[in-house]
Amino acid sequence: MLSFKRFKTATVTIRGIELAEKIKKNHFKIRALTEKIVLLPSFGPQSWRRKAQKTICRIKTYIYAQLHQSRFLRMPRAAGPNLEAVPIHRENFVLVVPSSHALARKSAVRLRQTANETYVLYDRTHAPGFHDFVLGILNRAGVIPRVSQVAGEMPTLISLVASGAGISLLPESAVKNSRAAVAGCRVLDKIPISEIALVWRKKASPAVVEQFKKFVLANTT
Repeated sequence: MLSFKRFKTATVTIRGIELAEKIKKNHFKIRALTEKIVLLPSFGPQSWRRKAQKTICRIKTYIYAQLHQSRFLRMPRAAGPNLEAVPIHRENFVLVVPSSHALARKSAVRLRQTANETYVLYDRTHAPGFHDFVLGILNRAGVIPRVSQVAGEMPTLISLVASGAGISLLPESAVKNSRAAVAGCRVLDKIPISEIALVWRKKASPAVVEQFKKFVLANTT
């Protein structure tokens, strides 16, 4: 039996153990997430902290397993009869060039100015819809890109651009969230915007997934 010097410490511990048991017996409800989960304090007996850590891990494992049924995806993507998608974020594309590139000194460019440039693009095997979308934008601007490398993650593409492997057309946030030596130039051409959507299966979802969808849509659309 654990001994506690503070009543609050004992209360938090008991609530954590009760919640773990509910998860174990599949009696967990989404409302319990807001009522029972507390921040893990840095005080208390070491044995109690270990129990609390295990409880939090079990909660996270349960939630992640349920939320696996919904995803944030960069659009467009291959449509499916069993999937639903709602755009939750929209942003412009920018032309990403090394900070030492001549185009980096321009605040805005036309895509046709890059006709003789080498590109690095998103790997089609990872996201065929997004790859074809970007390629279509370039083709309609009269650019047939000479591709030196492809990558399955935007941070990798940013790093490739910074290293001088080529330039790229990427969503604006990819540049804003990067510390690499690159510049994002506004595109003067009339091109589509980039979208991120919340995607989920049409079949009945667990309560935690429904609550997650409601929260996301209420705060983004």
